[in-house]
Amino acid sequence: MKRLHRLTAMILFLQSRNYTSISQLVDKFEVSERTIYRDLNALTEAGLPISFEEGRGYFIVDGYNLPPLNFTDEEANSIIIAEKLMKKYADDKTLTTFSNAVEKIRVILNSLQKQKLENLEQHIRMYIPEGEESTMYLNEINTAVMAKQVVEIEYTNNHGIKAIRNIEPIGLTFYGNTWHVIGYCHNRKGYRDFVLKRISKLRVTSLAPLDNQLSLDEYIATLPKM
Repeated sequence: MKRLHRLTAMILFLQSRNYTSISQLVDKFEVSERTIYRDLNALTEAGLPISFEEGRGYFIVDGYNLPPLNFTDEEANSIIIAEKLMKKYADDKTLTTFSNAVEKIRVILNSLQKQKLENLEQHIRMYIPEGEESTMYLNEINTAVMAKQVVEIEYTNNHGIKAIRNIEPIGLTFYGNTWHVIGYCHNRKGYRDFVLKRISKLRVTSLAPLDNQLSLDEYIATLPKM
């Protein structure tokens, strides 16, 4: 991470918490303590009102933040629950992006509101079985849907047979406790349902997309009614 990006990210990280220790900053940015102290000095010299409290850590003086949002207890609880659920049901890239968004929300909270969120976190746990695979390519599939790209995937079907498929994703759906991608399969000349966890490789191709692609709702409407 370039220093300018790290300094910007450090401001967000400091603003999103009441107190931040040097060890937390070292773990977050994966640099030495010496580098962290140098960065903190640079931010202070640039006018950022950073202060330190013995036994608790560094913090940015209240008043520097944007006006705080007024979260209800239920809204704050929903934010934390959503972040915990992302750890089970999203890939690493999507989880990182979501966590960055939550961090930006924390930035504009006052000290009492930050403390409330931190307290809520202590009372919510998401247990993920050891060895359970994370959902890969969730972010890439979303990008392909938005950009109307055709992607090549290596896919293992429910009989354990691997095959290469060129698909044009039209959307994602979650059922059976897992993510599915719905897309037009150029190999089978029809729309198919692929379990996302069975995709072992993915790359964007230069194949042209369909002119009259079904929407996800239109595809679902063609399915037999349960």
